[in-house]
Amino acid sequence: MMQSTTSTAARAILERARAAAAERRVPVSTLHLLGATLDVAGEVGRRLRAHGVRIVDVRQALRAHPEPEAAFARVEPRARRIAQAQGSAEVTEGHLLAAALSDPESAATAMLAALRHDPSAIAAELVQPAAAPARAALAARTSSAIAQGQRGNPPVTPLMSRARLSVDARRVAESPAPSRAPSPRRRARRPARRAARLAPRGSPPARPRCCSRC
Repeated sequence: MMQSTTSTAARAILERARAAAAERRVPVSTLHLLGATLDVAGEVGRRLRAHGVRIVDVRQALRAHPEPEAAFARVEPRARRIAQAQGSAEVTEGHLLAAALSDPESAATAMLAALRHDPSAIAAELVQPAAAPARAALAARTSSAIAQGQRGNPPVTPLMSRARLSVDARRVAESPAPSRAPSPRRRARRPARRAARLAPRGSPPARPRCCSRC
């Protein structure tokens, strides 16, 4: 079986965790590993922060969640097994955190559970490729929309917008113009105008009749 080596970034996280514990003169724990991951700029730290995990929560948990000394020692062997199961040639920071969060005795697992997170779900996400969480979320939303009969409309391109405008303009041009009914005053003037056209030239214009007695 291929032996996975620890990546440079993962070794830096381990050294940072040990240094943080030595500074406080306490045994190193999985919480120091979690805090070291949040302190550096990286994909694993970004995913943890996206779940609402903060460095201040880790500092508070260092006093509230003690753990057995063997918990941190189990992180590297467990992370190596996770990497080998995935066929990865290197043990990454994600494998280290996934190993810490998959240990039910670790303080990191206890802290996330106290914050009402799912440690197992976060551990599974941390070992996925960078684009995998976005694809998984998109697939879940698509499946939910299909199941509920709410499939989204396709995106409207500029070409489709121009085609719709031309169709609407053609419909307006082909539709007949609305006919306006003549007003009562215009209807009363029509007989007088017709009589004026039929009268011989030189005769006085006929006065419009307002009633049958005129």
